[in-house]
Amino acid sequence: MSSIQNVITRVHGSDTIYTFTLTAPELLKIARVDRFEESKREGVNRALDQNHAIAIAEALLQPEIMWLEPILGDMRGQSWTYDEKKRSLEFGEGGYISIDDGQHRLTALKLLEPTEMEKLSFTVTVTHGLPIKRRLEIFRMQAKRKRLNARLDLALRYRLDDWRSPLDGEAYKLLLALNTEDGSPLKGMIQVTEVASEGGAETVNGKTLHSAIRRAIGPQSPMSELNPAQRAEALKTLVAVAAEIWKKAWDSPEHMLATSRGMSALLSLVVNAPNFRGATGDDFSAKKLREVLSRAKSFDWSAEKLRGEKASETVKRLDAAIRRGAQTKTKANHADEART
Repeated sequence: MSSIQNVITRVHGSDTIYTFTLTAPELLKIARVDRFEESKREGVNRALDQNHAIAIAEALLQPEIMWLEPILGDMRGQSWTYDEKKRSLEFGEGGYISIDDGQHRLTALKLLEPTEMEKLSFTVTVTHGLPIKRRLEIFRMQAKRKRLNARLDLALRYRLDDWRSPLDGEAYKLLLALNTEDGSPLKGMIQVTEVASEGGAETVNGKTLHSAIRRAIGPQSPMSELNPAQRAEALKTLVAVAAEIWKKAWDSPEHMLATSRGMSALLSLVVNAPNFRGATGDDFSAKKLREVLSRAKSFDWSAEKLRGEKASETVKRLDAAIRRGAQTKTKANHADEART
């Protein structure tokens, strides 16, 4: 017989839940993974993602990372007994823990060298002989977890300087600059926190704007040829010129320029609008942007017009307005030349 010591128990309904600590070698010896598609009688777990397991193996070796979530499973086999006096679980041959949540951590351990596992231990929480239907119901509860708010996730990443890519970090710093710098038309208008501030001044979703900024300065954009400081200046200038040219739409709550939809359409010009790109080239000075956007000065930003329209369609109409404005200007220049 083998045993697990220092077991804490609690009762939930008619079920007893057992919690204890196992070292990495102990966990590998006693635990296994039964997958649903491979063993419908015993299997609960999903398919293995080998790349995720490799990433966890690397993370397990980082001293700053704490693994607080327990490994969850069910004690299988008929040889398990609990000694309440000794607070120990006894099990014989054939007894094992079927992992319901933690299979990638278990697989990650198998990728490590024995010396790398010496100081690793895990909290384990298990049930005993739970019916497979009940285990599946508990496993599916993971899908009901409330996901982290996207704006909160960005704010946390900023605090930790933990970005998926340098571009993500650059875009978020630019978003914060637009929301805080004096002279920015978007100052105080971007919702960067999980909960809107009192007064309801924010009209632009920070997550939506972050994605739009990321595209506008990303590898598909002519702005990508600039250095970070130049990209920041160019994008700030674009927003400032738009607020100047379409001032009535910017100041009016009945128009959608100073909203998430409007800002997404404006910044999409940099990447998805051939007429805008052809007219500006790599010149993002205030003079050039004012010249190009002025061609679409009559563009209708009203909520009635834009609400319900796909963002891509708004960009196409805006870019078409720039093209028509250029054609009108060309005709006017030709007429002036003819008169002279």
